[in-house]
Amino acid sequence: MKEIERFKALVVYWSKTGNTEKVKEAISKGMRKKGVTPTVKKVDEAEEEDLFNYDLVCIGAPSYEFLPPPPMMDFLKRKLTLYRSKGYIKPCAPKVQGKNAAAGVQLLKDALAMENAGCFAIVLEAIPDRVAQIITDRLQIPTIGIGAGPHCDGQNLVLHDMVGLFDRFTPKFVKRYANVWEIIQKALADFQADVKAGGFPQAEHSFTMKDDEYEALLKQLPK
Repeated sequence: MKEIERFKALVVYWSKTGNTEKVKEAISKGMRKKGVTPTVKKVDEAEEEDLFNYDLVCIGAPSYEFLPPPPMMDFLKRKLTLYRSKGYIKPCAPKVQGKNAAAGVQLLKDALAMENAGCFAIVLEAIPDRVAQIITDRLQIPTIGIGAGPHCDGQNLVLHDMVGLFDRFTPKFVKRYANVWEIIQKALADFQADVKAGGFPQAEHSFTMKDDEYEALLKQLPK
């Protein structure tokens, strides 16, 4: 329990309708049950928080068109800019973690700490398969693998990668089951050509107005 008492967790959230606030309450309650007292702040109160002072940072907000709302997005962009300028982080493609013994042990310790903090599942991404197997065997909660080998409790792939919707880069751990991008490219090219040639839209793609209503419309138009 002493180790858990030293575990520092931060929950930052933004909620408009109150749903994300309910999620925040559930997460915080789960942490407290495990002996962790999280620091909980709305996004506009968290500007001075150094995220690197915490062992676990949980950030939540609703999603609008796959992105966080502006208050959360602006907060994340400012933090990203700050930590990049200090050299704390270097955004890049997923890099394989846990490739040596010490790093593998640390990943296991981190996973156990997250379980003790109240996590109901953990995603293991881009780590050696045998390290993922050890972590999965040691945890009581499920592990979901993405680039972590066949031994996790579940598997995940990004839809865009899996169906070939993004064609410029394919991670090593992705298996592509379709090439949707070629179909989309052809559809867009056909649409553009059809519009330019006057083939779309036609009468069957348009809504109509009765003749008498159209005549009345013309008479009522302002001069």
